[in-house]
Amino acid sequence: MGAVLTAVGIACCGAFAFGYHLGVVNGPLEAIAKELGFAGNKALQGLVVSSTLMGAAAGSLVGGSFADALGRRASFMLCALPMLVGPLLSATATSLNPMVAGRFLAGVAIGLSSALVPLYISEVAPTKVRGTLGSLNQLMICLGILGALLVNVALPVTAWRNMFMVAVAPAVILFVGMLGCPESPVFLAGKGKVAEAADVAHKLWGPAGVTQLGGAQRGGRPAKVTWPQPVFSRFASRGSSGASPWVDRPAAPM
Repeated sequence: MGAVLTAVGIACCGAFAFGYHLGVVNGPLEAIAKELGFAGNKALQGLVVSSTLMGAAAGSLVGGSFADALGRRASFMLCALPMLVGPLLSATATSLNPMVAGRFLAGVAIGLSSALVPLYISEVAPTKVRGTLGSLNQLMICLGILGALLVNVALPVTAWRNMFMVAVAPAVILFVGMLGCPESPVFLAGKGKVAEAADVAHKLWGPAGVTQLGGAQRGGRPAKVTWPQPVFSRFASRGSSGASPWVDRPAAPM
């Protein structure tokens, strides 16, 4: 169980970064605008805020494809790169453009993580605690938002560069931590690496791991789905009903 908790904890750095980047700009936005030369321009201030959501939309569209093509671990490590570069660009920005670019890259990272974190948790968690561990994704997003607000309170608005630098920590932990985390046994089995998948399943779940892996495969055989299908198929109404509570969630901390 220790290996599972470690892997889940490291993966959740992506969820924490998600929440942190949503909330960190709220407090110092006016100070950022004043220092970078667009004070009083509400449109440009809105661009600084919304550029993260634009990036998140782009990242979320390709997160699942990367996970299937590269594997879960490699996709997390790829996700950590814009998660690292984004806040560094924002923290060192001397004008609007690098600030927006940094916020956009951070958004791409959190968009990727929004697809990767719940997927990875569901595939490495034992059946009996899968729901409990799955809820950690949302918990860490909330803690990330809370962390950003606490940093806003603890530091003066003129120290906004330091606020962005704090976001480097989860990116580094995610990249370095994933070097030692196991690949998803479900992904390995799906790629035909049955022996390797069984070995990882045994390390994660103990002697019953191979049996659990077989159950996961039988219950989750992949089907090819094209982009129009979720919108125009007979499942569209169910999908829209399930997605509707999430539509305005990113606006909550703003």
